[in-house]
Amino acid sequence: MREAIFQYLSGNPDAHAKNYSLVYRGPANGIRLSPLYDVNNAAAFRHHFKKARPIMAMSIGTQSNPDAVTEDDFRDFARDCGFPARIVLEEVRAVAGELLDALPVARSLQDPCEAIDLGYADIQQRCRGWWDVAPTMEPDPEWDTGPTP
Repeated sequence: MREAIFQYLSGNPDAHAKNYSLVYRGPANGIRLSPLYDVNNAAAFRHHFKKARPIMAMSIGTQSNPDAVTEDDFRDFARDCGFPARIVLEEVRAVAGELLDALPVARSLQDPCEAIDLGYADIQQRCRGWWDVAPTMEPDPEWDTGPTP
């Protein structure tokens, strides 16, 4: 769940099924999801395309436009995954906060670069939107059922 939320918040349009893998670390550690790879930010590369469409490879609920994802889309996502919506919405806010904390540090480690600045601004805007709106999210009994992840 956190990986899907991170992919959305980071503006990665290329988070399709082939960009997720499992790693077997032996009988003691079992099988785990591999670290994320092939992660990029669409805004950082828009100038390379004649026409940029903000479409995610995997939707959040029924929404594939990252600029149009709403709380209801994450409620649908939660239901599709079998998680309580409250847990998913809290996790969206938590990951947004972690990214907002990490962005200035990550940016300070890079030389000036227009693409990085565009990606930084895009991620920051998306995360601020969820950080600012999250406290108003009300539980919905219809969608707040399911196992705790």
